Amino acid sequence: MLTQNLSKVGLSLCLLALVFTLSCSAAKDSAKFAAKAAEGGMAEVALGKLALERAANPSVKEFGQRMVVDHTAAGNQLKAIAAKKNLQLPTDLGADQKSTMDKLSKTFRDRIRQGIHV
Repeated sequence: MLTQNLSKVGLSLCLLALVFTLSCSAAKDSAKFAAKAAEGGMAEVALGKLALERAANPSVKEFGQRMVVDHTAAGNQLKAIAAKKNLQLPTDLGADQKSTMDKLSKTFRDRIRQGIHV
C-alpha cells in the first residue's frame, strides 16, 4: 500500500512538473519535451507488457503490471494536457525505444531457452 501511495505521489509530482514546464517554457521546447515524455511513457508501457508476458517471477510480473497502469495513466494525462495546448504527440515508439524492446525481447527469449526464469 505504501508503494502504491508513493507511486501515486511520484506520478502526481511528475505531472505537476510537466504542466509547469508546458506552461512556462517556449512553445517549441514544450512540444519537444511533451513528445519525448510521450515516447518514454509508451516505452515504459511496452516494457511492462513484456515483463507481464515473459517473466516467470511473480514480483517481476507485478512490477510490470504497475508500470503498465502507472504509465498508461500518465500518458492519458499528458494527452489531455497536450490537447489543451494544441501539441502533437507521437503515437508510436521511436527508433531507440524499438531497438531497446527488440534487445530485451531477445534477452527474455534467450534466458527462457536456457531454462533461466526471469
